[in-house]
Order: sequence, then structure tokens, then C-alpha cells
Amino acid sequence: MAQAQEGIKEQALAFKHYVERHKGVERAKASRWKAGEKANSSLDAKKKGEGVVFIQMGLHVIEHERFKCIGCGSCAAVKPEFWEMSQHDGKADLKDCKKLEGEIERRNVSAKDAEENRLAETVCPVNCIHVTGEGK
Repeated sequence: MAQAQEGIKEQALAFKHYVERHKGVERAKASRWKAGEKANSSLDAKKKGEGVVFIQMGLHVIEHERFKCIGCGSCAAVKPEFWEMSQHDGKADLKDCKKLEGEIERRNVSAKDAEENRLAETVCPVNCIHVTGEGK
């Protein structure tokens, strides 16, 4: 168990270094988000009530196939603000999510939170966590 936790910590550290190297990319994404908000407000002012299409840049989805979960706790170990272990059956639960049919949990998150949760996706031994691009 201690060896597994040490491996998770090493992966978390490697991911932290990856994020540090790509902070410039995140800043660029943040500026594009601001540009999208600006475009929305100017479009709204020009076309009030005409069905303006709003730009939703930076929305991502975390999806958890809970039925596949074996309850190892690696996701909760690396991202406890998003994951917790159920006291009922010992499986992981995605916090503040929509519960869908067939034990699927889904949560819309920002690009930053999606990037941070890619570590939970990576350390899951049964591949039941999926971080995808656009929010639904």
C-alpha cells in the first residue's frame, strides 16, 4: 500500500511539473476566454433578442463510470477536492456531479480543473475516469 501511494505521489509530482511548464498555455487560454466574454457582450448589445450564439470557451466534462470503480482511492488521493470515497460501498464518488443512468457521474468543469483532473484520469487503474473537451 505504501509503495502504491509513493507511486501516486511520484505521478502527482510529475504532473505538477508538467503544469508548471505549460502555465503560459493556460494564460493564453484565459485571455481567449476573456476575448470570448467580450465578444458575447458586444454581440448581445448589437443583437438584443435575436438569438445570439454565446461562445463557451473553456468548458470541459469529467465523466466517471462508477460501475467500473474498484475503490482503490487513487483519484481521491490526488484530487480530494473533486473525489471522495463512498462510505456506503467504498467506491469513488465525483463531488457535485449529475448522476446519470447506469452509475455514470458527470460534472462540467473549467479548463483548469479539467487539466488538473487528468492526473486522476491517469492514475485510475481501471480507466473509469474520463476528462473530455467540450461541456455538455
